[in-house]
Amino acid sequence: MTAPVDGQEPIVLPPAVMQNKIPEAWSQIPTKEDVANSKGYERFAQYFTDKKRHLPTLALIGRDCMPAQLQKQFYGEDNPSQMIAQTPLGWVLMGSK
Repeated sequence: MTAPVDGQEPIVLPPAVMQNKIPEAWSQIPTKEDVANSKGYERFAQYFTDKKRHLPTLALIGRDCMPAQLQKQFYGEDNPSQMIAQTPLGWVLMGSK
């Protein structure tokens, strides 16, 4: 069972196999400020972390793990090169400004 950091309900994930050391990916996580400065997505900033906590990368979830991949997608009218998605494990900002 995995509990999202944003307080959403935990979900059950299948067993995992670690083949290689997982790289640190902290720099790839958008902050509240990053989202607030993304045209058309400002209203979603409240769902993102301010990065005051340094959380280690614990797992990379593959596309074959359907329960973790379900998402609601939100697109900004003024910014078609980005989207925000709510997943069972939290929120993501994808694309470029």
